[in-house]
Amino acid sequence: MVDSISDRELLELAAKAVGYWNKEFNCFNGPLSWDPLKNDADAFRLMVQLKLRINYDTVIEYDVVEVLGPEQDDFSCDCTAYTIEDDQCAAVRRAIVHAAAKIGKQLVDRK
Repeated sequence: MVDSISDRELLELAAKAVGYWNKEFNCFNGPLSWDPLKNDADAFRLMVQLKLRINYDTVIEYDVVEVLGPEQDDFSCDCTAYTIEDDQCAAVRRAIVHAAAKIGKQLVDRK
């Protein structure tokens, strides 16, 4: 699972999902200042590269953002949801990175 890992580990797994990870040297190999947890443009590119979909909803009295992963062969998709509090953009960025990290983790686990 990627629910209880550090931001650094989330970013590493997300980088693996989009090919920004150097397997030979086990280090980051993408754009120098890439940080989709803090940068809207990086998060948007990550979303586009992985074909993630975003949905906003209200559950009980809370606003939430859901990021849906790519559709699988059985038409299912993984969903990552975050409650939107003060910083809506930060919640969306974190949900995108979390969804990307799940994809990166699946890639790592398959090997």
